[in-house]
Amino acid sequence: MDKRNQVQRSTQESTDSETLSQLTAKQMAMGNERIEESITESQGWALKWDGAALFELQESQKKRRSFSTTDAD
Repeated sequence: MDKRNQVQRSTQESTDSETLSQLTAKQMAMGNERIEESITESQGWALKWDGAALFELQESQKKRRSFSTTDAD
């Protein structure tokens, strides 16, 4: 009886260990996915900010050009 319980327990422990490692692998994959999404989202925001800064720069250059052309007249 004792040997049988011991075999069942070791089988259960190995099954638990496999399940745990599968869950850990799955969680790691999900974590990596979230990190990638976060990076992509951050890059998107950075592009939006760069775009807004570029737009402002272009607008300020247009204003400077219009001032310089009116000064030349």
